[in-house]
Amino acid sequence: LPLAGAVVTITGRDGGEVGRTTSDPDGTYRVAVGAAEASGAVASASSHLPLALPVGLNGPGPASYDFELVAVGRIVATVRGAGGSTAPADAVVTIRAAGAAEHTAQRARDVGAGTWHVEDVLGGAYELRVTATGHKAGVATVEVTAGQTAQVELVLDTTADLDGVVRAGARGVSGMAVSLLDDAGHVVRTTATDADGRYRFGEVGDGEYTVVAAGFRPFARRVRAGGGVTTEADVDLA
Repeated sequence: LPLAGAVVTITGRDGGEVGRTTSDPDGTYRVAVGAAEASGAVASASSHLPLALPVGLNGPGPASYDFELVAVGRIVATVRGAGGSTAPADAVVTIRAAGAAEHTAQRARDVGAGTWHVEDVLGGAYELRVTATGHKAGVATVEVTAGQTAQVELVLDTTADLDGVVRAGARGVSGMAVSLLDDAGHVVRTTATDADGRYRFGEVGDGEYTVVAAGFRPFARRVRAGGGVTTEADVDLA
């Protein structure tokens, strides 16, 4: 489609500007420059990726160069802590195309006040992820339409570490399987005790859990984790 109001800049061999104009309602443009002056041309427009082309003017007649600019959108992400609190100072927001590999993720730009921007985004679905120390990662999917701004909110829930010692009498039991069950009874994490009988579940989301040690006989203990602090839950099999 014809694009009106696009800026076309003609550059010289030294990179300086030798001509500049804007496109007409029908998308056409015209710039008068000397044949020996022009070396390149750049077209740019709001909500479009800029495009640069090499140019060469030979002879007294006009030369024609067409530009096809790709329309893009932008994303504005707002991050909130648990209960609507201010975003943590070390929060990082990344973006990748939905379904793309994790290594393709790129950082969004932190503009302050709990807001992140991503400019020049091609139309399509994207996954945004926010991480911060002591918090569970927040993830949201947003659909971007070319020429528009997509708004998305990400929430960070606090986490805590849960650790303890599995003992048989005064002795720590090594190699003991330890399971962590959520409030619905689902096993969400498993680990094994170290040489001293210690176990650890890092970055556990806020909530009620049951710690189960399997060995001589199963043993279960109810605990609560959260608030960004470490909860200790020792298990005595004796």
